[in-house]
Amino acid sequence: RFTLWQLPSQGHPQMMSYVIKSAGGKVIVVDGGNTADAPYLKEFLEGRGNHVDSWFITHPHADHVDALTSILGNPGDLVIDEIYASFPPEDWMVAHYDPNAMGSYPAFTNAMAAAGRSHVDLGVGDIMDIDEIQIEVLFIGDTNITHNAANNYSLVMRFSDPTKTLLFTSDLGPQGGDAVLAAVDHAKLKAD
Repeated sequence: RFTLWQLPSQGHPQMMSYVIKSAGGKVIVVDGGNTADAPYLKEFLEGRGNHVDSWFITHPHADHVDALTSILGNPGDLVIDEIYASFPPEDWMVAHYDPNAMGSYPAFTNAMAAAGRSHVDLGVGDIMDIDEIQIEVLFIGDTNITHNAANNYSLVMRFSDPTKTLLFTSDLGPQGGDAVLAAVDHAKLKAD
């Protein structure tokens, strides 16, 4: 029913960028990649109507959020309706992660503010229906996990329609994975 594209890296080899198009034509983006991926992503979205209904950011590392940060500074004709995320408190991130690696987090929040935007904060159990696609938030991170803090705070989501299921775990590490296994009904983790 829905179509999924995993976009290729346009620069640094590590990144995460997915575009989903519902049977009814709605477009969903998960992350987007690095700054070098932004022009390709914009062109790809232009070919799908230049309108993103829902954009999800799994966590604020450069290879997930910097493309959107760049696009917010120069969106052109691209329309983005809602941006969804679940970010940990910035002071917690800095305290439990290398502060030098956190440039993407404040850059993203500054780009959002400059664009007059805010994100919809997600919580465990949130369910959204976009045409035939049901999106369920299974995990939003745990501030008790301080090892590999940013990755283990990755948003975990289940996308499903009547024929298939996708599970986005982003960069969840073993500690976050153990937390998911302890907290989430295992039937909800089964995916195609």
